[in-house]
Amino acid sequence: MVCGRYKVFEVEVHAEDIWRLEPLGSGSFPDVHWSRIAFPRGDIKYTWEIGRCYHVSLLARAWLATNDRRYLEVLRDQWRQLLTALQVGRGVHFTSGLECAVRCVNLLFSLQVSGDALDELRDEALQHLAHTFDFIWDHIGFSRWWVPNDHLLGELAAVYIGCRCLGRHSARGHRAWQALQHEVQSQFSEDGVYGNHSVFYQRFALEWILLALRVANLAGDPSSSAMRQRIAAATNFIAALCGSGGHVFRYGDDDGGHLLGIDEGLYHDFRPLLTALADLGFGPRPIHRSGELAFWLTGPNTSRVESAAPPPRPRVERSSCGLLARMGQAELFLRCGEQTGPRRMVFGHADQLHVGLRLAGEPILVDAGTYRYNGVSRWRQHFAGTRAHNTVMLGGADQLERLTTFLWAGRCRGEESPGLEARDVVVLQGTHDGYRRLRARHWRLVALLRGYGLVLVDRIRVGAPLVVESRLHFAPSFNLAPASRDYGTTARGFDHTIEVDHWATSPLQVNIARGAEDPLEGWYSPGYGLLQPNAVEICSTRAEDLAVLVTTLSWSTKRVLTRLPQLDAVRLRLPTARGMLQARWTTLGYQVQLLKLTANED
Repeated sequence: MVCGRYKVFEVEVHAEDIWRLEPLGSGSFPDVHWSRIAFPRGDIKYTWEIGRCYHVSLLARAWLATNDRRYLEVLRDQWRQLLTALQVGRGVHFTSGLECAVRCVNLLFSLQVSGDALDELRDEALQHLAHTFDFIWDHIGFSRWWVPNDHLLGELAAVYIGCRCLGRHSARGHRAWQALQHEVQSQFSEDGVYGNHSVFYQRFALEWILLALRVANLAGDPSSSAMRQRIAAATNFIAALCGSGGHVFRYGDDDGGHLLGIDEGLYHDFRPLLTALADLGFGPRPIHRSGELAFWLTGPNTSRVESAAPPPRPRVERSSCGLLARMGQAELFLRCGEQTGPRRMVFGHADQLHVGLRLAGEPILVDAGTYRYNGVSRWRQHFAGTRAHNTVMLGGADQLERLTTFLWAGRCRGEESPGLEARDVVVLQGTHDGYRRLRARHWRLVALLRGYGLVLVDRIRVGAPLVVESRLHFAPSFNLAPASRDYGTTARGFDHTIEVDHWATSPLQVNIARGAEDPLEGWYSPGYGLLQPNAVEICSTRAEDLAVLVTTLSWSTKRVLTRLPQLDAVRLRLPTARGMLQARWTTLGYQVQLLKLTANED
C-alpha cells in the first residue's frame, strides 16, 4: 500500500484513484446518485471490497505497532481521498447499505486506533461517518424486506454502534438495538444454525453481533437472555464444525466477507472468532489460539488468559443443518436439514446429503467452494449446484432449480433417520425431497468404522428411468488413479492412501475428472475469486425403478466390504477388540435396512 498497490481478492490493483475503479474491467464508475449506478457485467464485489476500507484499518494498526511515519502518511492520504471521493449518497459505494456499514465500522476503528495522529481530519471524518450512518438508517427498509439476512443484521448493528460511539440519536440507537436482538432470534435457529445456510456467513453475522454486544456492554444497554442463548448455540455449532487446525466443514456460500480488516491471513481459521466469543462468555477458548480479533474486541487482559482443554465433544452431534460424527481420527459431516431461511427464502447450495470427511485434522472429502457470484453465471451455477458436492445427482439436474444468483425456487428439505452408535461404528441416515419434480427420492446411509474407513449406501427410488451420478470431491492435494480392481480408484494425498470401491444394482461406470471445462468438473475454490483444479471421482449408473449404490473408502490395509452374488446383500465383517463386528444391508422391496450390528464374543 505504501507503493500504491492493493490486493483485492486475487487481483492486484495499482491506481491513483481506487474508489471508482472496476478491478475486473477497464473502466470506472461515474460520480452520480447511487440509484443511477448501472452494475457492470463483471463482479461488483471487487469494487465494494475496496470501499470496505479494510486497508485503512490495516494502516492504522501498522502505524500503532511500528510508529513508522510512512504508514501514517499513507493513512492520512487515504482519509483525504475517501472524504473527497465518497460523497454520501453518490457513487457505487452507496448502492448497498451493508457495504456502507462495513466501511463505517472500519473507519471508526482506524480513528480510534490512530489516536491523535488524525486530529487534523477528525472533525470532517466524524461528520462524514455521521451522515453515512444516517444514510444507512434512512434506507434500511430495503434490507428489511428484500435481504432480511446478514445485510439487515449488519446494518442494524452499524446504526447502533454509530449512535453509541458518536453520542447521537439515542432513541434511534435504542430502536436499532432492539431490532438487532429480534433479528438474532429470527435469523439463528434454536440450535445455532444461521438462516443463510453458510458457515462463513454465520461467522460474518457473529462478528457483527460480537462488536455490537461489546458496545452494549460498555454503554450499559442490556441484552436479552434469548439473544444470548442464540449466540451460545451458534458458538457451540461453530465449535462442532471446527477441526484441530481451526478449519471448519464448509457448506453454503463463501464470499470472503469479514467485518474488520483483521486476521485476513487467517480467513479459514475460526479460532480467532471462538476466542473472542469465549472472552465474552460464550463457550470455552480453543487451546491453540491465533489472530487479533479477541485482542481488539475485549482487550489484552482477557485475550491472554490461558486456555484449559475444552470438554470432549459427543461422538455424534445433530443440528438442523446436518449431522457430525467422530470415530478415532476420522471426523464426518453429513449435510441433512432445512434449506429455507428468514422469510421462507431458500438460500445456500443444492447440497443435501453431501458428505465431508477429515482424517487427523486434514481435509479429505471437501465442499468445492463458491468461486464468484457475478459475471460468471456458468461457474456460479456449477459451484452452488449439486455437481460440486459429495452427494448423488439425478438426471443431470440440481436438487433445486435456480431462481436468482442467491435464491432457489421451490424447497428441499433433508430429514434425519434413526442411526446407530456403537463402540467401533457410527451409522447415520438421511433422506431429502429435492427431486420430487422428477418423481424421485434419495436416501443415504453413512457408516464410519473405527480404523477402517467409510461406507456410503445410496438408495434411489425413481418414477422414470434416470441417470444416477455419485461424486467424491477430494482435497486439492490428493491425486486419483484408477485401481486394478473393477470399479475402484486409489486416492493419495497428505500421508493418506485411500482405496475407493463401488457396487451397484445396475452396470457401473467410474471416471476421474480434474480441471475439465466442458462440462465443468474437478474444480475447487479455496476463497473468493480463487480457482484451482482438484480430483473428482464420478460413479454413474442407471435407475429404472430402484437403484442401490454402495461406495466404500478404506484407509486401512483391510478391505471393509465383501460383495455377495447379484448384490442381493452387502455384508460387512470386521474384527474388533471386542469380537466380530457384522453389518448387513439388503434390498427388500423398496427399502435398504440395517439388519444386524453386533459385537459377538464368539
